[in-house]
Amino acid sequence: MSSIILYDARAWYWIVAGDQTRVYASARQAYVPVDDPTYTEWLTAGGIPTAIDTEMNLGDSLQAAGIANHLPKSSFIAADLVAQLTAADYTAIQSTISANGSLGVLWSALLAQGTVPIAVTSNRFEAGWAGIVQALGNTRAGQIAATLGISP
Repeated sequence: MSSIILYDARAWYWIVAGDQTRVYASARQAYVPVDDPTYTEWLTAGGIPTAIDTEMNLGDSLQAAGIANHLPKSSFIAADLVAQLTAADYTAIQSTISANGSLGVLWSALLAQGTVPIAVTSNRFEAGWAGIVQALGNTRAGQIAATLGISP
């Protein structure tokens, strides 16, 4: 007879967004199929995976538990984005702001918020990020997003 395994975020499994074909394994920091031998042994021993709605929320939960992870974050610190910018990035953003009001609003928020988190799911961020992509191109914007750990 199995017993219930006590929660340990460092060695746990999550069903993300209802996907029943795989689970996220925090010990491996990766998804594994539901027939993975280590996962099935964990289930047999009494493990019950936690259902969570999004990868972002899982990443935030793991981060709150002190576990480094590579999952997308739901927010970032404004100053961290600004710190990633080169002089060429700044010039490209400034020249694009006049044609893209959403980028101008995001840029103002980044400068004003400093160490305050910005949610990547907000409409204002999504519109402003489109302006960053317009100004810097997909490759450079992708590099910045990867450094921040976000997936806009």
